[in-house]
Amino acid sequence: MSHPISAEQGHSNDEPVIQHMTQVASGTYRLKRQNQILRVVSGTAWVTMDGEDYTLQPGQELRIMTGSFPVIVDVMSSQPLVFSEHNQ
Repeated sequence: MSHPISAEQGHSNDEPVIQHMTQVASGTYRLKRQNQILRVVSGTAWVTMDGEDYTLQPGQELRIMTGSFPVIVDVMSSQPLVFSEHNQ
């Protein structure tokens, strides 16, 4: 189950605008590709994109380019996963 946490944030033209933040307690989340940056805030994420797997820890980011297949985000720890999506 996932829960949106906040809407848009950003304080200047130099800061990315957070499209939204998501909390996933367990399981898998399908992420629509919209030319964005996924940033892990807490927890550990296993991300599958275009047949490649990535493990992201808090503070790490992954650039997600527009594509026809969704990005799969799995929770890899007992702690809920919280991640944000920023426009590029």
